Amino acid sequence: MNDRRYAMNVAVSQMSFWREPRHTWEKIGSVVPGLEMLFGGPPDDDTSKQVQELELLIAQGVNGLVVFSNNAKAVAPAIDRAIEKGIPVVTAFADVPDSKRIAHIGADQARLASAIARRVKEDFKDLLHGKRPNVLVTVGRRASEDQAERLKGIELEMKNEVQSLECVEDRFDPETAEAVVLDAFEKYRNIDIIFGCNSQSAIGAVRALRKLRKRPGQVVVTGWDSEKEVLRQIKAERVGEGWIHATAVLYSSYMVQLCYGLLEAENFGYLYPDTLNTRELHLPAVPGRIEIPMEKVVTWRNVEEYLKQ
Repeated sequence: MNDRRYAMNVAVSQMSFWREPRHTWEKIGSVVPGLEMLFGGPPDDDTSKQVQELELLIAQGVNGLVVFSNNAKAVAPAIDRAIEKGIPVVTAFADVPDSKRIAHIGADQARLASAIARRVKEDFKDLLHGKRPNVLVTVGRRASEDQAERLKGIELEMKNEVQSLECVEDRFDPETAEAVVLDAFEKYRNIDIIFGCNSQSAIGAVRALRKLRKRPGQVVVTGWDSEKEVLRQIKAERVGEGWIHATAVLYSSYMVQLCYGLLEAENFGYLYPDTLNTRELHLPAVPGRIEIPMEKVVTWRNVEEYLKQ
């Protein structure tokens, strides 16, 4: 008999990025007695569908929610309603800061994106020497906080060194990414660097470059997350055959474990220490944002560490 039901609801649930978080989430449910772990969310970038699913989970009276959304403003009211009904909510990977969520578990996305851009500048000094490059940044959706933070980090690192820096939305879909990259080449004729800000961006960019009959290395491409195809392309770059130069890998399984731990602490009454009056004073029991340090950029130099996992 299950006495606690937790739900993890994420935008674009069909993305392969969610394999590891989902596996961890469901594995917790399989080993902890009395626990049922639900995983769901719209398969594509459909915010209205996600809000509907969250409202249904609230009506069903789940004991806790973990939420990843691409539209913080739209999802915030549903999170607030859950909290008002006594259902604890934690956001993961992308925050919903203007909501009553207990906490957000994530990384400093802007700093990590800056680190990727810095790595590109250091590794391609000869290519960029004396040249102000045209830069394209592909984000899933501008309204998604994690995508906006990654864009900000790239802009801060590159803003004084580029001829143009354009941002396009790919809706977390490789076909859309391919199309918007092709459109950007039509507009600018030449692009030197493509920074992909989600797991599908770089894959779509590579498809576009192949259609344009580019060769590996002619355009610098970076990705995000541990998509296998991205990691294989990074490994192949060592011998001049890979299209993608770098990516960033989040500790997604660990972040899910932290989310679960916070929900359990709230439900079992030990989130607030019994000896202090923090609850009565309405003081936060945990930091509003819990950031997992992320500084390592994955390139051909260290990609084997991730391919062996």
